[in-house]
Amino acid sequence: MATFVGSFGAVALILAACGLYGLMAHIAAERTQEIGIRLAMGAQPASILSLLLGPGLRLLGIGAAIGLSTALVGTRYIEAQLFGVTATDP
Repeated sequence: MATFVGSFGAVALILAACGLYGLMAHIAAERTQEIGIRLAMGAQPASILSLLLGPGLRLLGIGAAIGLSTALVGTRYIEAQLFGVTATDP
């Protein structure tokens, strides 16, 4: 049963990574002209990279914060429902 649930977790992680990749690719494709203009005006490639990665990292941080807080609440609920299970059990 744990393997079954773990495989669903792995599939969810892969889907989330694919979704984030798709979102970032879409953002980069929409801003191709802007990136070209910035490079033509002398912008450093590092600043272009941070311009593109900023929204993705922000989404990643928000998702991680929501996921961790939900997991903490879920472990407290499971601890209250099951005998012999603590909140820190993997």
